[in-house]
Parts: sequence; structure tokens; C-alpha cells
Amino acid sequence: MLVLFTPTASDRKYVWLEIGMFLGARKRIVGALYGVRKEDISTDQYTPVALKRIDSVELNNIESYFSELAQRVQAWGTPHV
Repeated sequence: MLVLFTPTASDRKYVWLEIGMFLGARKRIVGALYGVRKEDISTDQYTPVALKRIDSVELNNIESYFSELAQRVQAWGTPHV
């Protein structure tokens, strides 16, 4: 799951609900940060501990995340359609 973290998104209950469902299912979550810093998330007393531990990337650097993801998929030997 790729979550866009913005100052507004952190106040939306449906965002937390969806994140909670993925955490409960033990699915991988990556946060794309826009207008929010990793330090903001990790020091916010209202942010659940599990969310403070997820991988995150600045939105301006999202291409590097997609490149790394493509390399991991290729390493798994996923057939191309």
C-alpha cells in the first residue's frame, strides 16, 4: 500500500482505517510524504507506533522508490505480461 501522507491526510479517519486494515493483514505500507517530514510523524503523540516504523519517501523522490520496487519484482522472477 502506498499512502500519501499530507498534513490533511493525517486528520482523516478513513486514511487511518485503511492503514489499520493493511497493518492487520501484515501487508507492506510505504508512506509518500508531502508537506510532512518523517520527524513530524515519529514525534507526533497521536500517531500509532506501528505507523512510526513504516518506510517512507519524500514525494519528490518517489521515482527512486518505484525503481527499487521494479528491481525487487525482477529479482522475484515475476513473468512479464
